Amino acid sequence: MTICTIRKDTGIARKISKFAGIMALSVFLTACGGGGGGNDNAQTPSVTPPASPPVVDAGTIQFATSSLLVNEADGTINISVTRTGGTLGDVSVDYTISNGSASDSDYTVASVSGTLNWAGSQSQANTLSISLVDDLLIESTETINISLSNAINNAALGANSSVQINIVDNDTITTTTDVLYFYVSEINEVKSIYAYDPKNLTLSAGSNLASPSDSILIDDNTEGENLMVSFTIVDVIGGLVSDIHYPAMMYIKGGKIWKVLAQSATSVESPIQVSSESNVLLCDDATFANENARNFDESLYFYLDAGADSECGSPDDQWKYVKFGWDTTVAAVLTMDFLTALTFDENNVMTEYLAWDDASSGLFKCATTCALISTFDFRPSLFGSIDASDKEYLLDGNSIVIYDIAANTISAPVYTSPNMFFIPFEIDDASFSYFSDGGKIFRLDAIGNAPVEILDEGAGKQVMLSFFSATNERLIYSVADTVNNTSEIRSILKTGGASTQLANSAEPGLFIMGRGGENIYYSYSQASLPVAGVVQADGSNKTESPDVVWTGFTTPSAANIAAGVELFNIFRLDNTSKTISVYDAVSFTFRKTVGVLPGDIRSITFLGVDDNARGYGLEQSAFSSDVFYFDVSGTQPLIRITGTPGVNDGGVLY
Repeated sequence: MTICTIRKDTGIARKISKFAGIMALSVFLTACGGGGGGNDNAQTPSVTPPASPPVVDAGTIQFATSSLLVNEADGTINISVTRTGGTLGDVSVDYTISNGSASDSDYTVASVSGTLNWAGSQSQANTLSISLVDDLLIESTETINISLSNAINNAALGANSSVQINIVDNDTITTTTDVLYFYVSEINEVKSIYAYDPKNLTLSAGSNLASPSDSILIDDNTEGENLMVSFTIVDVIGGLVSDIHYPAMMYIKGGKIWKVLAQSATSVESPIQVSSESNVLLCDDATFANENARNFDESLYFYLDAGADSECGSPDDQWKYVKFGWDTTVAAVLTMDFLTALTFDENNVMTEYLAWDDASSGLFKCATTCALISTFDFRPSLFGSIDASDKEYLLDGNSIVIYDIAANTISAPVYTSPNMFFIPFEIDDASFSYFSDGGKIFRLDAIGNAPVEILDEGAGKQVMLSFFSATNERLIYSVADTVNNTSEIRSILKTGGASTQLANSAEPGLFIMGRGGENIYYSYSQASLPVAGVVQADGSNKTESPDVVWTGFTTPSAANIAAGVELFNIFRLDNTSKTISVYDAVSFTFRKTVGVLPGDIRSITFLGVDDNARGYGLEQSAFSSDVFYFDVSGTQPLIRITGTPGVNDGGVLY
């Protein structure tokens, strides 16, 4: 007797349809001699059983891999979802795309969720496409997650039911030590933009004049040039800002908006059109940039266009803006006279802002459209650089009012100056904002309260703050005595109290030039001669040099807002010998001699970051200027980038 055994299929998730099962069982029983009476003792002929038919099922659905490594510059990537092991019947599976460490601004997809379908007998893989955004941000590797669920019609999910996409950043931190610098050359009111590489200059033997070929022409007949400055912010709460960059310039030429990157000679020779406009007519040279420090692609370039009638000053003049990250397919956004950004999304993209409309004398809150908040007699200005989370301080004439963003209302004045012409200078330290009015100094908080008076020098005194007035604990300020025509520099704790005199002059015009550590640099005139002085914040170690001027400075590439603006190097010009020297601003120690002021230059001003100083020199004979460069840590002398008499070079130093 032949013994036949039916074994249970132990394959993973294998199913047999009812019809296929009956057919297989019929073949099986026939092979085993079933289906007839027969004699058990009779000889059974030798029969070879037929091969078992292939088992057909719906298949296993999964990603081709559980992890995928891509580059931010790869553009559109395709992720395969496979069906293997069977193609029986129509099947489908749901997918969901979600952020890991990446954000919505890092990629775009047609849909973050949906269903993938396979027809019966179809085994080809389905594909999900993700378009990566190649931004300019310095980022760590970021991740996107995709998961599969709800496989139907007997399809099974495989082990790779999810995949993590790892996006490797292709941007590097480009500091001011390895980018090109810009300047504008103007002849007879016609402007051209140039760039030069400070690390690759050609000097003739015995000369400090760079070769004309070192200046790379970016574009000529330009207008409305704006340098786009970006920062890498490490800690906003603590006030730390590091890695200052100067990577781009935007300008108008031929009715179009252009941008140029300062990364290499190749990039500056290839300007990129930013918007689809081709008929921009700039009015009153009215352009400005609003940099987004955390997302440089979202930086805005504003300009005043003459409108359809091509006439400036007519009712259809229109403010517009473009974004740095845009390409030629995007049209400029119609807006009003931009005041300040109000709110941002999680990717630090501006979502709302304040704007002014001259025609209606109205202040508007704008998003995709603009809505009137209130009318004013004159255009209000932003005041209080330390903003409350839901409030903005505005200067309305000689009064400070508060705009409540959530309520969309303007408060009654929280401070009104007794001075008709109230144009206060303001500084901040990441916690408070400070401004002066007459002989007083006030402090604004970040909550929206009225300002608090912390100093009163008395009647007849005029207090002046500067960019360099804030230290960790104190405010440094100048005082002009309008009755006795004298001046002095004093300091006071940010919380108030008695002030300390740091320097004084029997003449008006004692100015704070900068601060490095505890050293306060200042200048004034005495007996018609300039005097350059330095004193520590507590009034000690004061040194003054007659017929000497501070002639510029560099700032550190890493700065702490809470500690105020600080100098890295400070430059000193001896008017007698015409010798220029440079000092470490924090320790006030001599570093090196820069050189002698050229005979055809009457004055020179240095600006820059760390040891990279760009000079702007005014010529003796005409109202024209030249561009200079000096590397404090290098071995080369003061280099003259331009030297054509009568040409105004250096409108933009960076």
